Amino acid sequence: MGSSIGVATISGSFREMGYQYGSHFKDVLPKILEIILDYFCIKNGVDRALILEAAESLYARFPKKYQEFIIEAAKSSALSLDDMKIINAMETFISLIKQSHIGNCSFVGIPKSKSKVGRVLVGRNYDYPKPFDKCVEYLAVVIFKETGKLSTAVVTIPGQVYCPTGLSSKGVFCALNNGMESGGKEVNKNNASILTSLLDGLQHSQTVDSFAGYLDNIGTDFSLIINSADSNNIYSHEMSSFKGTKSMKYQSDDVFVSTNFFQHCDWKLPQVDNKKTGYSITRYNNLKHTTKDIESYDIDDIKALLDCRIRDTDRPGATWKYTIYQVVCDPESLLLCIKRPQYDNKWYNIHIC
Repeated sequence: MGSSIGVATISGSFREMGYQYGSHFKDVLPKILEIILDYFCIKNGVDRALILEAAESLYARFPKKYQEFIIEAAKSSALSLDDMKIINAMETFISLIKQSHIGNCSFVGIPKSKSKVGRVLVGRNYDYPKPFDKCVEYLAVVIFKETGKLSTAVVTIPGQVYCPTGLSSKGVFCALNNGMESGGKEVNKNNASILTSLLDGLQHSQTVDSFAGYLDNIGTDFSLIINSADSNNIYSHEMSSFKGTKSMKYQSDDVFVSTNFFQHCDWKLPQVDNKKTGYSITRYNNLKHTTKDIESYDIDDIKALLDCRIRDTDRPGATWKYTIYQVVCDPESLLLCIKRPQYDNKWYNIHIC
């Protein structure tokens, strides 16, 4: 235990980056594959053919250059293409077993008016059930330096060729939360995967305003909440797989909080089931309660906020048994602070460039 968060920098075309990626993670990818297959196939009895079918479905929604990336990563890692597809789709297999909690994440955005440094700061919890508590040992930051595009860092478990949490060299940050209870659980297979679209958007956006405009004009395969920020502004996009997208630019002086339900008033949705959404209402209310009387924040204050656990009585928060990693970000200084509370419970500070 206690190993640092790995950083891999890959460059060139997507095909070239894929080969570099597979080579860099050659020793790690088989370990992650073993964790996935042991949990889903051996412990939960899911047929490997069903695992591959789900992986193929996600792969089919990946743009061609991402498919080429995965093909090249398979070659250089000495894994089969099927194995790389399985690793890439690891988070989709939860739907194949009886699992009450899937991805249930939390996000906080500190507006400039509440920031000790005079600019927006953000924090996020990434929550996922077993077996990702084991996979997170290998959590890494991958910096994509695609030719002609903005350099973009992605916080991810190796093998996930997409962007659950990202920061571009222009200081645009984004993080996804599950929004299926509000937006619908159906997967829209007619849309390119939003998981890849987020990386594309970061690679092209000079500001969070332009990133928000990009999200306003694309569809999604999964119902998700995409929270984004730069040093000046905070946005939230609530994207339904079949009902469209509603977005908001955050204007309040209070701390912005997002968990796993749509907040935009135009949805006119019933309240989500708290338990089915991983206590999303509890986590939201906890963060709102704990932040309401605090005048200002810096990076260490946000770390302390994320350390607050869901059942704490004095300072209740959002962290709980399914929180596998946490990120605090200062977009302007390109600083990512990352912790794995179930693994080594230590903050690592990484500056991207």
